Amino acid sequence: MAQQRWFHSLRLFLTGTWQFQRTIFLKGGPQIANLENGRATFTPLPVADVERYADALCSKPHGQSLVTPVMTGPDSFNSIPSGLWGTLRNALVYHEQGKMTFSSGGSPVDISGHYLYLFPPPFSTVAEVRVLCNDPADNLDFLYKIPFPSDRDPPSGTAEYVFQNTRFKGVVEIEDPEWFSTEWEVEGPGSHSVVRTMYGKVPEPARKPANPKS
Repeated sequence: MAQQRWFHSLRLFLTGTWQFQRTIFLKGGPQIANLENGRATFTPLPVADVERYADALCSKPHGQSLVTPVMTGPDSFNSIPSGLWGTLRNALVYHEQGKMTFSSGGSPVDISGHYLYLFPPPFSTVAEVRVLCNDPADNLDFLYKIPFPSDRDPPSGTAEYVFQNTRFKGVVEIEDPEWFSTEWEVEGPGSHSVVRTMYGKVPEPARKPANPKS
């Protein structure tokens, strides 16, 4: 079955502001944490960061990465190959924040997350996700790529990766143009949990009509 006509670009679908709710369960057990009214944004990577990110990407192992390994020269946009330049110019920066409450009690805890989403051409329904953090050793590390096969309706994709001795196995389902959900099974030393998140698109403010010229 072909995908919905509205789903032709994963980047276009994600761009914007989303409200989300997240619940965390022990695998096969009770809920242990909950987050309501979280806020997430997918925004274009600033042009000023393109060269810095290009150099950083070239220093990382590539493995399953969709980004072609290339070398860049210092201090010049002209040194960035056009393929990598185009990929980074189309990249989205994901940022989320909210307050997590725990079933065990206590005060809510602020949470945040930062990731870089790449959409290397010619893929319009595949994303490559990388870490964004302040630690140079981990920043821009490859996490996973997630394709949305054209025969799935509604669109969905799966991914699996290991990061810092923890295994993540997840599925992303796009419900309609305004909603998508994720479910990640997380297995690490001494823990095994399931993280479910539902995202709803926040409508953009209506633009005021321009004043007619007198």
